Amino acid sequence: MAFCGKCGAELQEGMNFCAKCGNKVGSADLPTALQNGAGTTAGAIQKSMDLRNESMTELYRMIQYFSKKSVQYGEYDRLNELAGKLSAGYRSPLRKIGIVLIAIGLPLIALVIKLFIDDKEKFSGDDPQYPMSDFLVPLFVLIAVVAIGVVLIVLYRVEKLRHKQKEINTLRRMGDLSQELGAYYLDYGPCVVGYEFTNPQVLQMIANTISVGRADTPQAAINLLLEDAHKANMEYQMARTAYAAERTATAAEAIARTPIYSPTIFIFRG
Repeated sequence: MAFCGKCGAELQEGMNFCAKCGNKVGSADLPTALQNGAGTTAGAIQKSMDLRNESMTELYRMIQYFSKKSVQYGEYDRLNELAGKLSAGYRSPLRKIGIVLIAIGLPLIALVIKLFIDDKEKFSGDDPQYPMSDFLVPLFVLIAVVAIGVVLIVLYRVEKLRHKQKEINTLRRMGDLSQELGAYYLDYGPCVVGYEFTNPQVLQMIANTISVGRADTPQAAINLLLEDAHKANMEYQMARTAYAAERTATAAEAIARTPIYSPTIFIFRG
C-alpha cells in the first residue's frame, strides 16, 4: 500500500496521479515510511526550534525586567549565606577558658587562705618568719585569675547576644527583601518560572541552557540545572569521602611501618 507524498492520500496500484490532489506518482517518490518519518522528524525539529525561540524571547524580557532589582537580589543572596552561618550558633572558647580559670583559681584561693590562717603567727608579731607579701602576692594573683575568668564568661555572653541579634536582624532584612521582590514579581504578570528562579543570574543560566540546545522550555532547563547541581554536589561528597579514606589509609600504613620498641630492649642494652 502506498500513499501520496504530497497530501498523504492512499494510492491504488497502477495509479500515476493522486486522485485527491493530482500529484504525479513517480519512482522518485520516497517510500511511505520514509516520507512519514522525514515529515515527523522535520516537524519535531521545527517545533523544538519554535519552543526555544519563544522561550528565549520571554527569558530576555524577564532578564531586562528583573535586572532592575539586581542589587536587591544580590543583597538577599549575601544575607541568605550569612543567615546559614549564623544559624550554626555562636562558638567561642572564651566561656570554656573562663570556667577553667575559675575552677583552678577558687580552690587555690581557698588553699592559700587556709594556709595563712593555719600559720598566721608566722606572718604577724614582732618578729614574723615570713613577710606578708608572701601571702598577699599569691592571693592577688589568684584573685586576678578568677577575675579574668569571670570577664571572659561575661564577654562570651555579650558576644552571644550580639550574634543572636545579628541573626534576627539578618532574617528581618531578608523578610523585607522577600516582600519587596515578591511584589515586584507579581507586577510582572504571568511568569513562566517561579519566584525563586527570578534572580537575573539564574535567568541567564536558564537562557544559556536553552540557547545551547539542552532544553526547549524554562521548566526543562531548570530541571537540568537542578540535576547538574545535585550531581556536582554528589561528586564533591564522593571526592571528600575518597580523600578522607586515602588519608586514613596513609596514616594506618605509616603507623604499621613505625617500629615498636620494647622497654626490655633498653634494659638489656643498658
